[in-house]
This record gives sequence, C-alpha cells and structure tokens, in this order.
Amino acid sequence: MKIEGWDKINGFAYKGYVITNADYDAQANSYYADILNLNDSESMGWFMNLWPQENGVHLLKITDVATVPKSTIVQKGVTNSVLRNLRMFRVHYEGLVEEMILLTTTHTSNRVSGTTGIINQVQNAGTNVTYSSHSISNGLSNLSVMQQALNAMKELEEQLDKLKKEYPL
Repeated sequence: MKIEGWDKINGFAYKGYVITNADYDAQANSYYADILNLNDSESMGWFMNLWPQENGVHLLKITDVATVPKSTIVQKGVTNSVLRNLRMFRVHYEGLVEEMILLTTTHTSNRVSGTTGIINQVQNAGTNVTYSSHSISNGLSNLSVMQQALNAMKELEEQLDKLKKEYPL
C-alpha cells in the first residue's frame, strides 16, 4: 500500500527529536526515517519504521539504535486517516517520542549528571537543548560556546520557519 506524503514528515521536531531522511522501499512495503537527537551531539538517535497492513491499521515503531542488541522500542498502531493527516500523524509521533524519552531517561540522565561545569537548559519553542561546559577551561570560552549555541538555534529556527512556509500544515 502506497502512503502519499511520507516525505513531508521530514523536519517534524518535538523536544529536540527531528525526523530526517524519510523514505520507503521500492515496493512501498516499508517506510522508514531517522530521528536525530538535537539535545545530545553524542547520541546516535533513533530509527522509525512504518509497515503498511491491508487491514488499515499500520504499525509505527521507533527504535533506540544506541541500545542494540537490547533495543528500546515503542510502537503504536495508526490508521489510514492518521497517515493522511499530517497533524494527526504528528500527535502520534509526539506520543511515541514521549514514551521513548520515559524509557531512555535513566540512560541519558546518568550521562548528563556525570559532567562537570555548567549545564544549561535553553528553552526554545517547546524544545529543550542541553549543553555542557565540561571540556571548557575558562569563562571566556563559556561565552563563546553559548554564543555559538544561540547562533545555531537561530539558524535552526530560520530553517524551520522556511519549511513551515513551504509545507504548511
């Protein structure tokens, strides 16, 4: 079963997790995408699959590739009507991201709590971006890192605004 508009989910972002590389196989039997974690540059991210079913309820699954071979997986059944409506798909995507965050919180919180220096939370449009100064030796460098992070966030905002104008929901 061919799902129209699968590529339009590229750029969907929720809490710093952004869908990229949305594609499908030649027979349209499997749809997939990468999910990048903008909150953690060391993270490998997640992988999202969708397998169309003839009965109209399709399996949408997100896998944490960092935990292989014991992969953390969340999944949900979605209907044809959800797949035809980008807003509804986004709601299901956000729900799966929430579930995955809950399941993987202990892994990431242990790594973050082990850093030294300043840990800053920057809230921007509902997205939390965490960065740490554990490798920075003086206060002047901290300002430089913060400025670079703010500039990167502004660039991302501009890119998202451009995509929103090109692909309105």
